[in-house]
Formats: sequence, C-alpha cells, structure tokens
Amino acid sequence: SDVISKIIRKEPEQYLSITEIEGLTYKKIIKELNYVFKHALIKDVIYDSILRKRRIQLHNSVGATIERLFKKNIKEFYGVLSYHFINSQNHDKALEYLKKASSKAVAEFKNQEALKYLESIINIMEKHFIREREELGKTYLEYGKIYSHIGDEENARRVFLKIAKQFKNFPIIRNEAFLGLANVLNNQSKIDESIALLNKIRRDMKDHGRKKGGRLILVKVNLLESWVLRIKGKMEKALESGFEVIRILNSAAADKKCEKEIVLDLLSSALNNIGAVYWNQGNTKKAIEYWENELRMGKKGNDKLIIARAGNNLGLVYYGLGDFSKSAELYSLSYSICEECGDKHGIGAATNNLGMIHYAKNDFKKAIEYYEISKRIALETGFMLGEARATGNIGWCYFQMGDYKKAGESFENTNVLFKTVGDKWSTGWSCTNLGLVQEKFKNYSKALTYFKEYLHISTELNNITGSGEA
Repeated sequence: SDVISKIIRKEPEQYLSITEIEGLTYKKIIKELNYVFKHALIKDVIYDSILRKRRIQLHNSVGATIERLFKKNIKEFYGVLSYHFINSQNHDKALEYLKKASSKAVAEFKNQEALKYLESIINIMEKHFIREREELGKTYLEYGKIYSHIGDEENARRVFLKIAKQFKNFPIIRNEAFLGLANVLNNQSKIDESIALLNKIRRDMKDHGRKKGGRLILVKVNLLESWVLRIKGKMEKALESGFEVIRILNSAAADKKCEKEIVLDLLSSALNNIGAVYWNQGNTKKAIEYWENELRMGKKGNDKLIIARAGNNLGLVYYGLGDFSKSAELYSLSYSICEECGDKHGIGAATNNLGMIHYAKNDFKKAIEYYEISKRIALETGFMLGEARATGNIGWCYFQMGDYKKAGESFENTNVLFKTVGDKWSTGWSCTNLGLVQEKFKNYSKALTYFKEYLHISTELNNITGSGEA
C-alpha cells in the first residue's frame, strides 16, 4: 500500500477496505503486499477496464516508485520492476531489470525463471535494439546453455543452430554456438560428430583467434577435446589437450585477460578431464591428485557444481578402495547439489553411483531401482553413455543374484551401446563382463575371446589395471 499511496497521493486503506467488504480483495501480509485479489479473473476485468494509455502511465509510476522506496533491497524487486517497465513500454528500464533478474535467477539456479527472463530480453532486443546484435547473440548463447544444463538437449540444439545461422557474420558468437552444439552432441554421446565440429571450429578460429574472445574459444575447444578424445581411447592426445588448457589459462590469468569465474570453471574442468584419463589408465594416485585439486578449487571459489562433480569422481575412487561410507557421503553430496542446481546430467550420474553403494551392500533390488532412474534420465536426455553404464550395472545386479541370462542380455546391450558411441575403455569393461557370463555357462572359448578383447583394449589404452584383470 506504500507504493499505491505514493502514486495516488492518498491513503489507499479507505478504498481497499471497501473492496474487501465487497469481496473483491482480502488482506494478506507478505513483505510489502497488503491486499490480494480474491480471484485472478477479478484482477483481469479491472485491469482491462483501465484505458491503455493510463495503464502505461500507472506501470511506469509503480516501477519508478518501487525504485525510490526500496533502494536498499532492490534485488528482491528485479522481476517486479521488469514486469512494470515492460508494460509501461520503457524498454531501456525493462531491459536493465530483465538482465539483472536473469543473472540473479542463474546465480540461484532458478533455471525456469532464468529462461523466462532471457526469452523476454530476446523479444525486446529483437524489436527495439536491433543494432545491438552482438549483445543479442550473447543472450541467445546463455539461453541455449541453460537448456543444455537442465538436460533439454533438443531445445539447446535448436537455439545453438539458430545462433549459428543468424550470427554468421559474428565469428566469435558463431563459434561459441558451434561449441554449444559440440557439447550437446557430446551429451548425446554422438562423439564423432562432436569431434568433427570441434575440428571445424579450430579451422575457423585460425583467422579469428586473436579477436577478443578468440583465445577463450580455443581453450574451450581443447577442453572438450580432452574429454571426447579420452572416450575414443586417445589418451595421450586427451592429456595434451587438457594440459594445453591449463597452460593457456595460467597465462591468461597472469595477464588478467580473463575473468576469475571463467578461469575457475575452465581450469577445474581441465583438472576433471585429466583426472579421468589417469583413472582410465589405472593410475589411481594421479587421478586422486587432480580430482582433489578440482575439489579444493571448487570450495575456494564456492562453486557448487564443481564441488558436485569432484565429489562424484572422488566417490568413485573411495568406492574402488572399499571405503563405501566415504563414497556414499560424497555421492549424496553430489546428488543434493545437482538436484538443487537442476543439473539433470549430474543427477543421473549421482543416482547411478548411489546405486553402486546399494550394490556394495548386496541390496541388489534397491541398486536396480537407482540404476533404472539413472537409465531413464539418460534416455530422456539422449545420453547414450549414461544409458550404457546404468544398463551394465543392472546386469551386474542380475549376475550377483544368479540370473546369468538377464545379466548376459544387459551386458550385450551395454557392449552394443559402448561400441556405437566409440567408448573404448567402457567397451573393454563390457567385454570382461560378457566373458564372466560365458564362463558361468561354461562356454570357455567364448569367454576367452571376450577376455582377449579386453586385454587388447587395455594394452592399447595403456590401462595397467585392465591388463592385469584380463
């Protein structure tokens, strides 16, 4: 009512008490909100009865009054202010508060809110700020990244393709969009297509690498390469790409050419990827070193998603060492963070890993429940590797329960999925699983064939642990 009194220059209580008696409004104390319409239809009828010109004036007055009255806690009113300035057709003010509201929503992991604000920013910019093409392109990029973060890869793909087409005369934005697409392809386990797109970006950036933002794109290319090359079994090249990211970022940080938050995100991702390569090679000590550095970096920067990712990785290490209590603690932490942040891919990975804890406790039925949830998330997001891992783990539950037929079927499906993706390390894992099933059926020649394939893959990947197991 403070806002209303400033606008009409009278105390509104006498009017509002009448509307309350008439049953149009009722009192409700929520911060600065004193009265609420009893029904949305009543509000709509009254609103529509006000002349359009007067509505525009009122919205502008409300917005300006909120700015004056609530300077100290203005952050709480970003969304409300954007609404009033949009409806007052004050496009500059609307854009200002929409940007602030979207940044706040992103920081608080309110992803659906952020998407709504970004969509409004795009609509306003396309209608009223057509000359600010570069800023519009950056907004579209943020829009696509949030879709990918929440696991809506098809919408992310649609947005990134649109950017690449509409902003082809802006090489940095265009290649950022291609990077977004490469990430989508990786998330959908289309590894060869992702690598092809990364090569395309690298070729294109030869002419634009020195432009502002060009160096950062090359860092991101190396970063994603270090991940996808590991999946393809090219471990040394994956390490080279990972170490190149660290070299460039350390140089950029020293020259103060890059924001701290960007360096933190990319550097921690490089540590994650390098640790994964060492883990696949059976070098547990090195994997722990890089993943613990990643965790320290996440805690120092208070970045929840980095903490969740590193926690998931270290949970895997402790699981392998037989410390299931510590592993469960880390997996649970990762799950809770990913759920809070709306990270669908992270939720899928953490759920799969929590299933492993129940497996270790010989609670195979409960483990299967978790694996099935992880598998469903993978199917929803198109993440074939996630589907394959969950299916393989379900197979191990059936194996331990003595149902070797179902175990074999699961392992067969897993093997096909891993080979389709081109994940060599995981293909080797599925081969040894199939070998163990054939051994149970006393098909020793088939078992030997699978074990030999596992040995061949492990030797090729320099996986000492795998070679020993085979």
